[in-house]
Amino acid sequence: MIKLKYSKLLFLFFVPLWILYSCESTSLEPENEHPRVLAKKSDKKRILKNIQDHEWMQRSFDDIKAKIDPLADQHLKDPQWILSRMLMHWGPYYSGFTLEPSENKYDHNINLETREALSPVPTVRTSAYGGHSHMSDHSQPKFPELKDYPIYWKDDKYTVTSRSNPNLTENILLGNLIHDWNRKISDIGAEAGTLYYLTGEKKYAKLAADIFMQWVLGIYFQNAPKLGDDLDRPYGFLGGHDLNDPNYKTMVVSYDFAHDYIVKNQKDYLKKLKDDGYLKGEDITSIVDSAFYKFLKDGTFKGGWAQHAWSPNNHTMKASELIWMALAIDDKAKRDECMEVFLNENPQLRQPGGIWEDIWLGQVPWKLFHENSVDEETGLWKEPPAYHAYPMRAACRAAMALDVNGYNPWQEFPRFLKAQYAQFRFTFPDGTLVSFGDCSPSTYPDAVDLEFAIAGAHRAGLVKQEKLLSSYLQSMIDRGHYKRKADYKQLLYFVPQLLSNHKINDYMYRTDHVSFSGLYLQRLRSSDSENGLMLQVNAGNYVHSQSKGIDMEFFGPGRIISSHSGTRYPYGSKLMTEYYVRSAAANTVIPNLEELDKEHSNLTLNVMEPKIKEEGVSSLCSFTDVSFKFNETNQRRISGIIGQPDSGGFYIDIFHSDHPKRNDYLFHANGNELKVLSQENETLQGKSTNLFTEEGSGFQYYSDKLSYTSKNSMKFQFLSQDLKGKDVMLNAFYPETKGNVYVTATSPLNFKNKLHKNISEDTRKTVAIHRNKEAWSQPFIGVYEAYRPNKQNIKEVEQVWSSPKGDVIVSVKTLTGSYLVISSISDEKITYKDIEFEGGYAVISLTKNNEIDYIYLGNKTSIKTKGITVSSVGPLNLIVRDGNISYRSEKIPEISFSDKYILKK
Repeated sequence: MIKLKYSKLLFLFFVPLWILYSCESTSLEPENEHPRVLAKKSDKKRILKNIQDHEWMQRSFDDIKAKIDPLADQHLKDPQWILSRMLMHWGPYYSGFTLEPSENKYDHNINLETREALSPVPTVRTSAYGGHSHMSDHSQPKFPELKDYPIYWKDDKYTVTSRSNPNLTENILLGNLIHDWNRKISDIGAEAGTLYYLTGEKKYAKLAADIFMQWVLGIYFQNAPKLGDDLDRPYGFLGGHDLNDPNYKTMVVSYDFAHDYIVKNQKDYLKKLKDDGYLKGEDITSIVDSAFYKFLKDGTFKGGWAQHAWSPNNHTMKASELIWMALAIDDKAKRDECMEVFLNENPQLRQPGGIWEDIWLGQVPWKLFHENSVDEETGLWKEPPAYHAYPMRAACRAAMALDVNGYNPWQEFPRFLKAQYAQFRFTFPDGTLVSFGDCSPSTYPDAVDLEFAIAGAHRAGLVKQEKLLSSYLQSMIDRGHYKRKADYKQLLYFVPQLLSNHKINDYMYRTDHVSFSGLYLQRLRSSDSENGLMLQVNAGNYVHSQSKGIDMEFFGPGRIISSHSGTRYPYGSKLMTEYYVRSAAANTVIPNLEELDKEHSNLTLNVMEPKIKEEGVSSLCSFTDVSFKFNETNQRRISGIIGQPDSGGFYIDIFHSDHPKRNDYLFHANGNELKVLSQENETLQGKSTNLFTEEGSGFQYYSDKLSYTSKNSMKFQFLSQDLKGKDVMLNAFYPETKGNVYVTATSPLNFKNKLHKNISEDTRKTVAIHRNKEAWSQPFIGVYEAYRPNKQNIKEVEQVWSSPKGDVIVSVKTLTGSYLVISSISDEKITYKDIEFEGGYAVISLTKNNEIDYIYLGNKTSIKTKGITVSSVGPLNLIVRDGNISYRSEKIPEISFSDKYILKK
């Protein structure tokens, strides 16, 4: 049994046991034996049997071999073919660098005039430009094929073509593109090393070893950048951005698997350097240890988090991948120092006399980033959903290495294990994720993260968790969202066969909440992509959130029909900064053309039924009532789902905003076609308008604007396609309100990715309702029904009653009956025809014969109608069938009724 020990300096301090890992080796192999990072010698037999016995693993192995074989064969004939394509400092051999601030507040540029050329070998190319490589329009450059990589490239600039605009070609400073390109070659080395480990063929060892040795000697003779006066920006060993260094974690795999070959041939690798006097007694192991230690200490730890305790964000998790590098160091004192930083919150390290007193560790230790960055209740990474997969994938790679080396990351951090399936709680019925902030919509949870977690749970003996995780993965496979496959590291770690017997619907709650984003969702038929309903509202208040007011998105048959705006264009692009981050891109109400003056904001929940994680009193109805402060304007949004008994249903949206001068209600739906109809289905003709043209508000990106006015209710009909290319319709009904001006427009598409390959749309259609007065006493009201062609149910929507204090009753007439939706924000008694009501929210469902079908009371309410009187201290659903009354409620209500009814017990 091997325990993690600490260097002499560490023994000077008492470190509480509860913050330390125990490290028990899973085998009796010597501590410094290679390979050990992702697999050990003793694992080889198991891995080969899995490949032999399971078709998907054999297929994955064959794919890797088919890729590497021609490269390995070519490398035997011409080693420089691939080595010359690595982006190195081919001359001069720069080894010293000074950073200067870039225009991006999060990174630096390299000062090209002050570089020092003191290395005897080519060094690894640093990022002249600190941030993401981008074109003048902020689009991303296109990756060249490996065969088209420049050979012995010396210039700091390179001519690239835009990935999204083939007509745009520019000569740009290479930023992170350097490391993205080098990662392709580094990955080839790792794949070759893995094949050598599994097959023993030396052609793979030579390819892996040569790639690694060119890289590691460059690192050995170069230094981390020097930082100027501006310390409040992260950087890495290889340039002015801290996210670049982890691209080289795969060099560790080449070294670890080809270690015996490298040691055996070290004379060839080091001869010239020794002959020229640059090396004396150093051997391969000491050179690699020094290079890895310097890379971590001077780059990843010191640079990536110098003065940076400001954000528990994905930079932290990305760096955790470099645990691979720490584990590969043979010098025990150096390895233990690095592992102590990665694993434990140990403030003594930074005290005077501590090992790294000048380094602020920020959120690097696993203990800290799990406590501060992963939401305890949901297991979500505290950023928009698309960002969740990015750091979690990095953490899973780190966890794999920790697990193989006898640590217990999956057991020690149950919050981390939970994080790998947390996103499923927040998916629409088709399996796509909710979205908010600068996260793009219509993506699935990350199946590969699930695979890592399944393997971790299996190795840790966590059978219940393994079955649950497997059930989530199996659901993605069954839906066609994922097909099992593996790259080289996954081939070594993933389980070959899934255990699956859980019903994942048990975790798809009727209502749910993400606290750090101010997100509230409600759903019906959670996994039925054809008949399911789901709606969410949010107002972000955390990292990568965008404050645009109370936003909304909801689901229709086969797809999210009205989705979050997302970020279709890159950071810094004109369309991004002038439209996508602004309220004009959201489904919200903008008071007086204002933009929020707070970077982050949040919703206040007034009422939600069902309560979070509870089943609720009704199988068909739910609602959310939230409040929000838009600068000085008070806003309140009541949104509800009203389902049909067997399939479908509709949404209702009631939005109050008290700005006295101007309020604009905005609604965007996906699709290329929009018709404007009267309540009688007559097509209406619009007029050109100057509304919504204001510069700086985002409205300047609306095109094809037409205005409409009507004394009656309005109906807007959208046509789009689901992810399979089938037509989906959406009817948006807006009851007549005096003073409304309706404007239709074409707005920029929110997002389009590989999930949308069957969808023809390239824009969104927008309805904007303009009002030159307050919208509190007369709130905006929208009723939305999404359906397949010729399957609509709603015939007519009308506001039949309102009060000066904002209380409303909305009538929705359908082919099968009608509904009265009552919303009261005043707590005053409402009297309408035979209805007497006191409370907040209610739905009265009526049959074709105008008889009561059910009464849904969303919160503390009393109601009297059609011979039935109910007083309830909480939510209640009362159903009438053939004169028999039954109900479901949180607490026993008071019910009285006429002789025509019988209470069914």
